Amino acid sequence: MKELIDAISKIEWEMFHSTKNVGGPAWCQQDYGSFLIMRTSQLGGWNEECLESYLEDLEAAKESGENLMTLKYAYMMESTSPLEYAAIADRLPAVDGEKKELVEKLTAQTVKWADAFHKAYPLIGRASRPVHKEADNMYTTSAETYQRGETSTYSLRTLKLLSKHYDECQARGVNLYTEILKDTVSQLGYPSLEAAEDAQRRQRG
Repeated sequence: MKELIDAISKIEWEMFHSTKNVGGPAWCQQDYGSFLIMRTSQLGGWNEECLESYLEDLEAAKESGENLMTLKYAYMMESTSPLEYAAIADRLPAVDGEKKELVEKLTAQTVKWADAFHKAYPLIGRASRPVHKEADNMYTTSAETYQRGETSTYSLRTLKLLSKHYDECQARGVNLYTEILKDTVSQLGYPSLEAAEDAQRRQRG
């Protein structure tokens, strides 16, 4: 699993680091450490089948000269920067049919998990992305919009495998959003989500 995650993260960083932004590179494109924490935390919640399929997506995109990170942020602009999105929408790969259905299914489940997480850990939640797309603007991207944008870049095979994995997590009572944040705060040095919540409480006085 670690080898797969490392291979994925390496390609993702190459794509992310080379993504062009209006006004020049964003600060986060120079912060490899934070990028690695965020991406390995997310990928650590996947099973081997999902990881293998997504790695194939990235390798195929790299071979064809397509940047999935650029596409991801372009899809997000539909909600964060509608006018700019309208100018490029016809140049983006269409997301429709079964693929669109799976993207929306995965996004809806992520929103449910995120809502539950924010209720259980409200202070960490405030320091994280807002959950719903209504909070989107050119400076803020919600968890809903981020998930929709990212999953729109996956192949149909990866989406099907991830949908199956989400169903299995749901059946076992596993909140994948919580598991991802648990790993994130662990990599940031906290022994638990409760400890990270307490740290946020102390910071706020």
